[in-house]
Amino acid sequence: MTAQKFNIAVGFLNLTCTNQCLSTDGYKEEIKATSSRGLYQFTLDLFGQYNVAKHIHLMQSLGDTMLSEKQFCQILGRMRLYNYLPQHQQRMLPRLLITDSQINNVAKQYIHDENFTGTNSELSMWMFYNLITGANKNSYLDSFLGRSVNATEISVGMTEALNHRDEAYSWFIE
Repeated sequence: MTAQKFNIAVGFLNLTCTNQCLSTDGYKEEIKATSSRGLYQFTLDLFGQYNVAKHIHLMQSLGDTMLSEKQFCQILGRMRLYNYLPQHQQRMLPRLLITDSQINNVAKQYIHDENFTGTNSELSMWMFYNLITGANKNSYLDSFLGRSVNATEISVGMTEALNHRDEAYSWFIE
C-alpha cells in the first residue's frame, strides 16, 4: 500500500471575518499514512499536544506590541532582501515563506486599507500579522497552510525581538 501525504492543523474555529488567519502550534506540514487508522492516530496525537493556553497567550502578545512606521518599513525592506541573500545567510535566519508579490500587497494594504492607516502612526503586531495573512489569501492551496503558519512564526518572532526576548528575528527589525 502506498503512503499518502496529508497536512493537518489544529486551532480555533472563528465565527467572524478573520482575514483567513491560521495560527497554531499544532501543524504538521507533511504526514504520510498508509491507512485511515494511522492518520486517525497521528491526528489524535497532534490534538493532544496542542496547547490552547500558549496559543491564546501568543495571540494576545501580538496586540500588546506596537511597531512604528519606520520599523514597519524596515521589516518590509528586509523581507524583500531575504530571497536574494546567499543560501548560507538564509539558513542563519528564520524561515520566510512570503513572496515578493505578497510583500507588495502588504505595503499596498497598509497605505490604502483604512483599517491599517499608513499615516505615521503605530501599528500593532496583530495588525501586521493580519496584513501578512491577508496577502497570503491568494496562495495556492498546497502552500496556504504553510505560509499561514509562517506568518504566525514571523509575527510572533518579531514581537519577541521587539521586546528584546529573542535575537533570531532581530535582523528584520534592526
